[in-house]
Amino acid sequence: MIYQSLKILNFRNLVFQELFFYDKCNIFVGDNAQGKTNILEALYLLSLTKSFKTNNINDLVNFDKDGFVLKASFIKNDYTYDLLFSYENKKKELLLNNKKIKTLKEIFGLLNIIIFIPDDLNLIKGMPGNRRKLIDIELSKIDNEYFDSLAKYYYLLKQRNIYLKNNNIESKILDVYDKQMLKYGHIIYQIRKKFISHLEPLVNKYYLKISCSDKLVNIKYQSNFMDDYELCEMLIINNRNKDLKTMQSNVGIHRDDFIFLLNNKEVRDYGSQGEQKSIILALKLALLEYIYLITKDYPIFLLDDVLAELDLKRQENLFKLLNNNIQTFITTTNLEGINKEVIKNSYIYKVENGNCERVDADEFGQ
Repeated sequence: MIYQSLKILNFRNLVFQELFFYDKCNIFVGDNAQGKTNILEALYLLSLTKSFKTNNINDLVNFDKDGFVLKASFIKNDYTYDLLFSYENKKKELLLNNKKIKTLKEIFGLLNIIIFIPDDLNLIKGMPGNRRKLIDIELSKIDNEYFDSLAKYYYLLKQRNIYLKNNNIESKILDVYDKQMLKYGHIIYQIRKKFISHLEPLVNKYYLKISCSDKLVNIKYQSNFMDDYELCEMLIINNRNKDLKTMQSNVGIHRDDFIFLLNNKEVRDYGSQGEQKSIILALKLALLEYIYLITKDYPIFLLDDVLAELDLKRQENLFKLLNNNIQTFITTTNLEGINKEVIKNSYIYKVENGNCERVDADEFGQ
């Protein structure tokens, strides 16, 4: 998968940009708050129709403008796609090859992107919802059954929680909710479990290469669901009184968590900053490989200010792992620490005050 070009109009501080990309590595260099991350945000938004920085789409509109437009051309499996996302007068529109897209499912996973951002440390230290969200996004991209089951499960969960706040609750109605949620929840549980079992050895492979450590990484899947369908059903029934008292659903895959261990110790409690960063980066590289193994197509890799998050040794090890088959986009304040061969085989862009132009590396002393 390759991004060929991107046109930007009134997106954050990027008033107008037309960029053409290299199929290997693209490096955006500039001081903080100049617009480097905004370019990656635009690339990411076209993939999921959501930003990785904000849930409020109005935050993405350039000051004093009514909306923004993003238009990209990308290649997947030797076929060229044109994708346009516009937000004008409070209305979103998505066009794929000039055809209007009505539901996210129509394009979800078509333009596949893996991103590493500084806030990803919250995947280890933050709330379980952060980890579930990552797993849900990546699995939904490559598994239609998962996408459908997840959407149906969370719709039922929302309706069940609303119903639990009623004054007059009928057991028969809760039975209907529980039966359907059990059906979809068990599908989600099984797919998550299988996914983690395949992902864990890949994370270990990349953790070893990044950190040069022989410590073993484990991903522990914590769920109150289990393989036995009937036991799951009993668990839901046995928790009904608690649900009625708390007026919320206390059992189900919406409570799942994924715990990272290093030599059998929880990384969030005992891991150093360097170990935590290495595990997250290894996780992202593992996702790239896993998705390729399933789809036979590498996702695009976005690295936002990653060099500031890694020491020189880990930076060096990371660049050794960048696969020429994976188109990569990197933001950084300078080119120091980046392997000269990587720089030689990259497009370099200078970003300043919302303007981005391709330059020679020698402009930065390289």
